Amino acid sequence: MVFDRGHVFFEIQGPSWMQMRPCKMSTTKAKPQVSALLISSDMRAFLSRVGQTCLQTTFAIFFTSLLFFAPGHASEPTNPHETMDMESIYPSAKTCAACHPKQYSEWAVSQHAYAQMSPIYMAMQMRINSLTSGTNGDFCIRCHNQVGMNAGESTNISNLKRPASSREGITCSVCHRVNKSYGKISGRLPLVRGPMHSTIFGPSGGDEVDRVIADTDKKGFKVTADPDERGLTIHAKAEPFFELTQPGFCGTCHDVTLLNGFRLEEAFSEFKQTQAAENQVSCQDCHMGKVQGRNEGYEYGPAAVVQGIPTKDRRVTNHFFAGPDYSLIHPGIFPHNVEAAEMASLEDWLEFDWKAGWGTESFEEMAEIAEQPLDDLDEALASALEALSSDDSINLQDAEDAYLDLAEAIELEAGEKAAAIYIKLGKSLSALSESKTPSKELAEAALAAATHLRVKLGMTYAETNNWGDIVDREDAAAIMETQLERLEWAKDQRFEVMRNGYLLGDIQVAESSPDNFKFGVDVINGTDGHGVPTGFDAERLVFLQVTVTDSKGNSVFLSGDRDPNGDVRDSHSLYVRNGEVEKDDQLFNLQSKFIVRLGRGGEREQVLAVNTSVSALPFVRPEARATILYGRPLGARKHKKTIEPLGRRRANYSIDTDKLKAGETYNINVKLIAQMIPVHLIPAIQESGFDYNMTPKQLAEGVVEQAMTLWEKDQKVTLKGT
Repeated sequence: MVFDRGHVFFEIQGPSWMQMRPCKMSTTKAKPQVSALLISSDMRAFLSRVGQTCLQTTFAIFFTSLLFFAPGHASEPTNPHETMDMESIYPSAKTCAACHPKQYSEWAVSQHAYAQMSPIYMAMQMRINSLTSGTNGDFCIRCHNQVGMNAGESTNISNLKRPASSREGITCSVCHRVNKSYGKISGRLPLVRGPMHSTIFGPSGGDEVDRVIADTDKKGFKVTADPDERGLTIHAKAEPFFELTQPGFCGTCHDVTLLNGFRLEEAFSEFKQTQAAENQVSCQDCHMGKVQGRNEGYEYGPAAVVQGIPTKDRRVTNHFFAGPDYSLIHPGIFPHNVEAAEMASLEDWLEFDWKAGWGTESFEEMAEIAEQPLDDLDEALASALEALSSDDSINLQDAEDAYLDLAEAIELEAGEKAAAIYIKLGKSLSALSESKTPSKELAEAALAAATHLRVKLGMTYAETNNWGDIVDREDAAAIMETQLERLEWAKDQRFEVMRNGYLLGDIQVAESSPDNFKFGVDVINGTDGHGVPTGFDAERLVFLQVTVTDSKGNSVFLSGDRDPNGDVRDSHSLYVRNGEVEKDDQLFNLQSKFIVRLGRGGEREQVLAVNTSVSALPFVRPEARATILYGRPLGARKHKKTIEPLGRRRANYSIDTDKLKAGETYNINVKLIAQMIPVHLIPAIQESGFDYNMTPKQLAEGVVEQAMTLWEKDQKVTLKGT
């Protein structure tokens, strides 16, 4: 805190919306200069919850400084990572990959591995903190990033600034550095600290670890539990932790209740009431076995491969945990990849234009042809612009020659995408050369077209820090090929678990006359372990897209279609709210909705479950009344639309009679579509900004592009009458 000319300043780590503005103090006396005050992390956490009015802020700073400013706090570093080696307390999964390649390859492309990397989640938790004056604190991030929160990281910093084990989300240490059963604690999970050779905790104990270290069979493992000795360092001991095999361990994070009693996620509570729980089928049986989403047994094989030598066969679990989420970020930074991390930083990978084909044979062939003509073109147009600035005559022969030389590159497969811009550049050059009074504006337009062509061709690697060398690009392209293959594998696993969770019944026609055309279809929960959707069901979009066409292919009915943003036409669609498209009154959507209570007692749906307060200081308050009767706080609730285990929900449809003809044959097409979030969530959280400099448009397009059609049914119906 610094007093300066009657203003109070203090710094909070975070984006622009978290930065406090100077508050004018009503005083006539000059305040003395005070050197920058080092405050403890406890004090910073307290200050993040104080009000934003000038008076509250000033007094909070003053009194908390009296409470917390002590010699023990004065020496604490502002950034805990200045003196902390994260690898020495929570080793990265990349370290574990040396002996556990199977588990690493499954986990590295999983939702657990993506939990902290997601720009949607990061923006959402920051926006909720913004709306609640910081009082939501680490509630969201402590489930997504236990390592970072255990280490005292800021909730707001970019993943580009976090150490590896922190941005790895639900990484190895989060499950295998837990030695106590904590129950349902909404993710506030203490982790045992220690370097790689410390004790880890697993389902079966450490007999095999002891055998490998001792190498009694002379296999040649060449490992050590002492980092000062030669050999591959491994954990000195593995202790059994039976709870790892039990559903209650999953419930530590997968039942989420806010401090005010709001039940945000209830996957574990749902499970406890099911036939699966009664039959002693665990979460692990369905989600860590051979088939995603079904209890069909486990694989058997070595739990580790040490120095190329497999350990003894045993039951081996799958660490992918398939679910509805998918990656929206650059494949250079996700999936996690040991080789990629060694080759370049996350910032460098974000500059690698994999969509342009950098490093591929087709791109580099095109680049070799195009590079010199592009340089010559830029130089010639820059010279022309300089000449026009000095009122000198211009010579465009070099520019025209370079333009013609570029034709060979444009004709190649990698250059075809820039053909339209190449033609536009040609028109700009013609306009400049044929003009009787060539102007700077014409030269600038031609230069801009040449720059646009370079960008469209992907010829921007010279402007990056790490990708100017063709060898580096080719090495990166090989990694990228692997990454894309892994993402495709993950897509197949996601498809498997979603199809096992959702089933689509046959189309049932109730009435088929021109005066009354009605039909329905059942959506069925295919699992006996929990509802569908489950978990964060208020942001899971699972809906039916229904199209009815006549014999000529003309549409006579449509439900479940999208607005121009990619949203279904429900009450949260911005286009529906603006009156630009009609609301889809027959939409079948299993997404639960947040309902908040208004000041006069009414209720309304909201995208985020945060009441709009008339106070200057909205914040999350503990509920003043017991929630045991309602099971929720009175200020907000969730309207659940999920389907109970093995249950079914009928979607019924009727078609306007003025669009129907007697004797006509119509085709009913029904698709069951799953999408990880609705697009309308993105504008609701975009004020906080998105990590990796991603735009809302990029994210929305990625969300819609990867939506998955789980099932599709068709049925033809001929209407009665003449």
